[in-house]
Amino acid sequence: MISASSSDFGADAPMRRAATIAAMLALLVYLPNLWNDFAWDDDYLIVGNPSVHGFSHARSWFFEPWSAGSSLGTGREQNALYWRPLAQASYALDWSIGVWLSGRGVPLPFHVTNDALHALASLFVALLAGRLARDLGASRTVFGADVAALVAGCLYAVHPVHGEAVNLATYRTTLLSDAAVLGALWLHARRAHGLLVAAALAVGLMAKESALVLPGMLVVLDLAVRTKRSAIEHARAYVPVLLVMAAYLVIHRSVTGPPKLDFFAGATAGETAVTMFAVYRLYLGLLLVPWPLTSFYDWSIMPIRDSFTDPEALSGLVLFALTIAAGLWALWRTLRDPGPRRAAALILIGAGLLLVGLAPYTHLVTFFDLCGERFLHLAGAGPLIVAGIGVALSQREGGRVGRAVPWAVATITMAFVSVTATRAPRFGSSQTMLLETSRWFPNSFNAHYGLGQGWIARAEWEKAAASFQAAHAILPDLDVAALSLADALARAGRDAEAIAFLGAEVARRGLNSGPLNDALEALQVSNK
Repeated sequence: MISASSSDFGADAPMRRAATIAAMLALLVYLPNLWNDFAWDDDYLIVGNPSVHGFSHARSWFFEPWSAGSSLGTGREQNALYWRPLAQASYALDWSIGVWLSGRGVPLPFHVTNDALHALASLFVALLAGRLARDLGASRTVFGADVAALVAGCLYAVHPVHGEAVNLATYRTTLLSDAAVLGALWLHARRAHGLLVAAALAVGLMAKESALVLPGMLVVLDLAVRTKRSAIEHARAYVPVLLVMAAYLVIHRSVTGPPKLDFFAGATAGETAVTMFAVYRLYLGLLLVPWPLTSFYDWSIMPIRDSFTDPEALSGLVLFALTIAAGLWALWRTLRDPGPRRAAALILIGAGLLLVGLAPYTHLVTFFDLCGERFLHLAGAGPLIVAGIGVALSQREGGRVGRAVPWAVATITMAFVSVTATRAPRFGSSQTMLLETSRWFPNSFNAHYGLGQGWIARAEWEKAAASFQAAHAILPDLDVAALSLADALARAGRDAEAIAFLGAEVARRGLNSGPLNDALEALQVSNK
C-alpha cells in the first residue's frame, strides 16, 4: 500500500517532475492576467475595504465576518455568513507589497499570488492522480503513474472553467482553500500523520468554509483504493481532522451572523430543487465543453425553474440520478469484490469527489450566488484525476485506442490553453468582463445594466443609453432600468426622447405615482 518512506519518495521523482510541468503550465497559461486591473467584486472586497489595506486591522479579521470592513453595505450583508481571516491576511500582504512597489495598492501582486496558488493546486492534483494511479495498477505500465500525473495536472491547470477563480483577485478564497484541501488529500494518500492533514484543513477553513468537505473526500479515497489501516491508524488519520472541524464550527458560529441575501428568496423548496438540477447539468456541461463562460449567472441567464418540464432541469435530474447510481454501484462493487476493481474505483473517485465538492453549493445553506464556475475549482478535480488515470491505464492495453488517446488528450489540452490564455485579458476590468458576458449571454440583465453604469462613469452617454435600453428590454417593468435609461438619454442631450420614453412607460404601466412619475415631472419642468 501507500508508504511515506524516504525511499518511496525518491521513487516518486518522475511523478514529481510531471507535477512540476503541470504547475509551470498553470503559471504560463495565466501569464496574461498580470496586466489586468482590479475588477468585479475586487472593487468592494479589496479596493473599497480599508481593513485589508495593511495589517493595522488584523485583529478584526479574526473577530468579524469577512468583508465587515467593506464600504459597501450590501457587500457586508452578502458576506455576513463567512469567516475568512487567512484570505484577508493574504489581501493585506499583497496590498502592502503594492504600496512598497508603487506607493499604492496595485493589482499585480494579487494576480501573481493567485496564479501561484492555482499552480500549487495543479501540482497537488497531479501528485494525487499519480499516487492513485499507482495504487490502481497503472504503475505496471511504462511511466503509468507519471502519465496519470501529467495528464490530470495539465488538464486541471489549463481547464477554462477555472478562469473565474484565478483571474479575479477576490476569489483568492477559493484558490487558498482548494489548494489546502488538495494538499491534504495528497498527504492522506501518502499516509502522512493526521496532524499534517488537519493543519492543511485549518489553512483551508481560514480561507473559505467549503474546505469542510475534506473528511468526505478522505473517505471517498479510502474506499476507492481500499486503504488498509488499523483502528489506531484510522484514529490518527481522522481524529485531528474532526477536531479541527469542530473548533472551526465553534469559531464560525461565534463570529458570523445569519445570511441576509438569498438567491432563492420567495421561492419554494421544490423550485429550489428543480433549479439546482439545472445547475448540475450546467456544471457537467462546463467540465466537458467549457463554453460559453461567464462570471455571474444572474436571474436572466439561469432563471428559477418551477417544473421538470424545463429541459435543463429534467436532463440535470437524469444526470444526477445516473451519477448517484454509478457511485453506489462502484461503492458496492468495491466493497464486495476482492478482485480487480479499477473501473469501480475510478467511478467512485470521479463521482464521489465531484458530488462531495459541490455539496457546499447546493443551497441547503442560504447564500447569494445561484452558481459559479469557481465552484468547480475543487469539485472538478475528481473527474480530471480520473481522466488522467484512465489515460495511463489505456496505455497498458495498447492497440489503436491506446495510441490515439495521447493525441486526443494533447488536442484537448491545447484547445483549453487557447481558451484560457485568450480569456484572461477579458478579466482586465469589470467593463471588459461585462462586454464578454453581454456578447455570449445577450439576455443577461446584469451584464447590460452593469455596462450602462460603466459607460456613465466614463461619461459615454450614448453607449450608456444603448446598454440601459437592452437591460430595459429584458426586464421592462423594473424601475431602475427605466430610470437609468431616461437619465442616460437626458445626459446625452436627448431630453425630448427621455420625456417621451417615460411618458410611454407611465401610460403603459398605468402609474399614477412613483419614481417614474417623479422623474417625468422633473424632466418636464427642467425643459419648460
